[in-house]
Amino acid sequence: MAGVSAATVSRVLNGSGYVGEKTRRKILDVIEATGYVPNAAARTLVTQRTKLIGIIFPTLENPVYTEILKGANEAAMDAGYSVVLGIVGEDEGASHAALLRFAALQVEGIIASNPEYHRRKNVEHLTPFMQKNAPIVHLGEPDAGHSIDGIEVNDYEGGYEVGSHLARLGHERVVIIGQDENIYVARRHEGFRAAYRDAGLTLAHLHVEKADFTRAGGYEAASRIAKELPETSAVLAMNDIMAIGALEAFEHAGKAVPADIAVAGFDGIQLGLLIRPRLTTFVIPSWEIGRTLAELLIDRIEGRTIGQAKGVVVSGRLAVRESTLGTHAASRMGQP
Repeated sequence: MAGVSAATVSRVLNGSGYVGEKTRRKILDVIEATGYVPNAAARTLVTQRTKLIGIIFPTLENPVYTEILKGANEAAMDAGYSVVLGIVGEDEGASHAALLRFAALQVEGIIASNPEYHRRKNVEHLTPFMQKNAPIVHLGEPDAGHSIDGIEVNDYEGGYEVGSHLARLGHERVVIIGQDENIYVARRHEGFRAAYRDAGLTLAHLHVEKADFTRAGGYEAASRIAKELPETSAVLAMNDIMAIGALEAFEHAGKAVPADIAVAGFDGIQLGLLIRPRLTTFVIPSWEIGRTLAELLIDRIEGRTIGQAKGVVVSGRLAVRESTLGTHAASRMGQP
């Protein structure tokens, strides 16, 4: 229809090689008039490239993963890649099925975000991709032994910041919601305890309440705290979703926050700003983390990064709000 060769159309579509402006405009007009879209499968057969990235998340219930996905997807699109998502929960079978799907789609790299990965040091399920030299980036520590890049939050710092805040307020009967089941949560626990030691306060009454890191898990744990540990003066949940569930449970139990019990979380999700009282939390840069994960991976795919595994550590910030200070005090501090 444009009266030119397929090779000329290809140069226009791919931005490669010279095409005169008049011819280029004519080709683009035909593309617009016909609604032509290149056939991705055919392109893959010719180029042996899919421009696909696989991302494995345990859940999307926690908005942190949604923000990470947004950042990763934007970086991927900017570089001409598309994202394939696998939601696997805690099911090893689901993880395996997602990876098989990624293999069938011939993804060019993988972003893995399962915190259990480093606790078990289990990379066998990623072996087929490593054998094909498909790069892998992990939301967590880098793995030098398998050349897996990683980006992690300074979880110790986060635990310490929240612990210092609660210690300054004089809370000694504290409950942590969320057991230290992986190294990242364990570092939050460690930082929290260190802050109390540095403040000269004892944690003789510190209790860890188990929960499944969901909103319902936080609600159930807080309900038990209200019933079985009524002297508790402060709660730190290991993520904001659990903290929000805890706020609901304390309201139903007739406990005023923060007058009767202070509540803090970890992550900095937007929902924490919308609830009342607004949630004190350690804010992590989730969107930026997602973008960096994708950029690290694409640099590996494109050959801009070679050699040993790279590690990136990001810091967050403490946002003190009404759930620990009360409306008037938080307003004076001007905390977002």
